[in-house]
Amino acid sequence: GKVTDAEGNEIVDLFEAFGKTQQVVNFNFGESGDVIGTADALDTAVDEALGDETKEATLVLCSPEFWTAMLKNKTIFDIYKNREAGPNPLINNLRDGFEFQNIIFVKYAGSVLVNGTKVPFIPANEAIALPLGTRNTFKMYVAPADLLEFANTEGVAKYLTQSYEKQDGEDRVVIRSETNPLPICNKPDALIRVTKSNS
Repeated sequence: GKVTDAEGNEIVDLFEAFGKTQQVVNFNFGESGDVIGTADALDTAVDEALGDETKEATLVLCSPEFWTAMLKNKTIFDIYKNREAGPNPLINNLRDGFEFQNIIFVKYAGSVLVNGTKVPFIPANEAIALPLGTRNTFKMYVAPADLLEFANTEGVAKYLTQSYEKQDGEDRVVIRSETNPLPICNKPDALIRVTKSNS
C-alpha cells in the first residue's frame, strides 16, 4: 500500500490517500486453528473489498517464514500429501505455489536495497493477499519525459529521443531513453495483510 522511490523514501501511503485501513487476517497454524475457514474468509474479504469488480483468483505472496509454517500445518500437509496426482510437499518443489481454497499461495522472497540494507517486500512471518485478473484495481500511470518538448503533454510508456552535439570538434549523436511509470492500486483495501500464529 506504500509507493516509494528508488531510495526507499515514501511518496504516498495509498491507505491514507484513499481513507482506508488495511485489513488483517490471521492464520492459526496450530492444532486449534481452522485454516480452511480462514482461507475462505480471506478470499471473501478480497471479494468484498473489490466491490462491483470481479477477480479471477486471489494471490497470497508468502514470506519464507510464513510459507514454511503453512506447509507444516497438518491440514494443508495432509491435503497435498494425499491428493491424487498432486504435488507432495515431502518430495515435490512447491515453491512456484499451490492452490488451496481457491487461493494461490506463492513463496516470495523479493527484496530491495535501501541505503545498503536489504529490505524484504513482504515482512518476515507475514504474507500479502491481492486480487488477480481485475480490470481497474491496478493501473499503471505514466508521466511525460523530462524534456521541454514534452511539457504539458500526455505521458507515454517509453520515450526514445536523439540529438546531435559537437564536442571536441567531433559530431556526436546522443540517444536518450526514458520511462516514468507510477503503478497504483486504486482499491488498496483489497491488499490484505496476512499474519500467522501457532496456538
